[in-house]
Amino acid sequence: MRYKISFKANKVPVHYRMGILSLIKEALSRSDQSYCQSLFLNNRDLKPFAYAVYLKNFTFKENCIELDGFDLTVSSSDYQFMMHLHNGMCRIKNFRYLDFEWQLERIQMLPEKIINSSQVLFKTVSPLLIESKAGKPVFPTDSSYEREFNYYANLVVKACLGRSLKRPLLVKPLQMKKMVIKESNRVIREGENPDQILYFTTFKGMLYLEGDQEDLMCLYQNGISKRRSSLGMGLLDIEMEGGIR
Repeated sequence: MRYKISFKANKVPVHYRMGILSLIKEALSRSDQSYCQSLFLNNRDLKPFAYAVYLKNFTFKENCIELDGFDLTVSSSDYQFMMHLHNGMCRIKNFRYLDFEWQLERIQMLPEKIINSSQVLFKTVSPLLIESKAGKPVFPTDSSYEREFNYYANLVVKACLGRSLKRPLLVKPLQMKKMVIKESNRVIREGENPDQILYFTTFKGMLYLEGDQEDLMCLYQNGISKRRSSLGMGLLDIEMEGGIR
């Protein structure tokens, strides 16, 4: 299931992704506070969703991003999560994050495609963050990329389907471009060095995956990346099914 949620806004913070996560949490809390608390009780547990943000006609300023609104796309295979998200968003209308205020404009359910092939060409809707166990970014050209990608894919499938990948994925990154993302969070803002910036080396582009159909469907619905739910990484859309030359 996939929703596109549109907001009227004239500005967002430069480090807006934590604000979007706060918005999602607020929606879940307004629908069912106990559900929201249980979902985020342990931040290390994988959450059953991924999201992407599309900023409309944006311009970077010194302390903010000026824009003509934004679209938030949220995807999940978990019906309960999406039900609470929808119900809570309908109750928000206006949301304030720091000194920024956003007004709900519309909620639209997007058509969800069904994967009928073991070979799928995906495009990234939000950037992919693949890191090694040491926390170092893994580039699509690195020999370890497929192994590390499978590690994160296996985590998502385990969290959402309760099992491991049926078989390892064949991964072929195509036309991937580097995108360095800067972020902050409340711990940093309220700490001794509030100007500290977190840097994440991510990639956007096309991604050919070959594997089990159910596994591929799970990744399409729930995303595949480190920090996919917290910072909106790894949301995918289907470009085409079948092999590539």
